[in-house]
Amino acid sequence: MATPLTMSPTTPYGALIDSRARLVTWNLWWRLGDWKGRAEAIAHTLQELQPDLVCLQEVWEEGNENQAALLAQHLGMRYAFAPDRMQGGVTQGVALLSRWPLTGVAHRALPVPPDVRTRTSPCGPSFKGRGDRCSS
Repeated sequence: MATPLTMSPTTPYGALIDSRARLVTWNLWWRLGDWKGRAEAIAHTLQELQPDLVCLQEVWEEGNENQAALLAQHLGMRYAFAPDRMQGGVTQGVALLSRWPLTGVAHRALPVPPDVRTRTSPCGPSFKGRGDRCSS
């Protein structure tokens, strides 16, 4: 006969599973300063860190070229991108890179006071595909 699980207020469903996830967050500074020179250093640093998830801010996209897509391809990860605003033909937004498959991509506006410009969230907790853009 199996031994019953011991329940407590801190572990109501039994013993916890020991697991870890490596999370990195990085503001990429859009295309400010020497953005081309930073690109290789950013990719190299992320490759050394071997993250499971990467939350990126100020990610640029111009035409068919997307900074998150380039990083995801270099790192062998999947990505989701949520555009926020456009300046001079270049879109800026937020992105999530993941070593796991992304399903259920969604684009959500963050709640803000009426006198503050609206921002968007980086899509949600789960995503689909190897390079899906978030959609409204």
